[in-house]
Amino acid sequence: MRLALIAAAIVGAGCRGPAPPPVEATPVPWSAPARAPVAYGDELAAVDAAVAAAIARAEADPTSWVDLEHAAAAVLRRARLTRSGEDRARAEDLLEQAFDRAPAGSGPFFVRAGLHRTMHRHAEAAADLDVVAAWPAGIRPEQSAMLLQRGSLARGRGDLADARRLLDASVAAAPTSGAFAALGLLYVDLGDLDAAEGSFRDALDAYDGRPAEPAAWLHLQLAELDLRRGDRAAATTRLEAADAVLGGWPVVLERLAAVQAGDPREARGR
Repeated sequence: MRLALIAAAIVGAGCRGPAPPPVEATPVPWSAPARAPVAYGDELAAVDAAVAAAIARAEADPTSWVDLEHAAAAVLRRARLTRSGEDRARAEDLLEQAFDRAPAGSGPFFVRAGLHRTMHRHAEAAADLDVVAAWPAGIRPEQSAMLLQRGSLARGRGDLADARRLLDASVAAAPTSGAFAALGLLYVDLGDLDAAEGSFRDALDAYDGRPAEPAAWLHLQLAELDLRRGDRAAATTRLEAADAVLGGWPVVLERLAAVQAGDPREARGR
């Protein structure tokens, strides 16, 4: 019966003359992937547990520098949450301990390069990356990660053309959330807010959701773009979305309070 109805409809359509012009589809607004909310305190506790576990392993094996590297990397994740200089100093101390244990020419150069870069120690970061680049292929990080580090370093130095080349190559090699996010920051520096928004959205789409801080940070960047465009209402919505991802994160709550008070201070969410 159903086939007969379909056939009748096709025949009937042929008797009614030309088909009407196609109707354009209504664009569907983009929305970030749904993520289960995480409380700031819970995320901080999970990072602290990872730090403690790595340090315990390092203490159990006095010859292991890798466990100290893992501890330092976890403390740097903590620093992203707390924005604390004390956490960065603690990470640096753990990295120094790791180098004390590592054989000559080995050690946590790649993690330290990232720390140097965030501290604007550009020459030191470049020197560490040069050491890593000389390692054998089976030891050094993936090429996409090296391109991401070097591209972010170039952006920090203000060499935006080289940063664009390196970050484009990183995205092409591996379209990760981190690569898209770094490209978004570069577009902000270049003044291309639409391209920055697209990159931050791509980063959210590519992110797997754990831990929650990177996703909340991306919402924060999108809110900063809204503020640059003068759209305080959209920024408020985006900051509320960030809080829904990582509930109670002081970085977001302080920014949200400032925007709601009509005082959108200089962007500081990076």
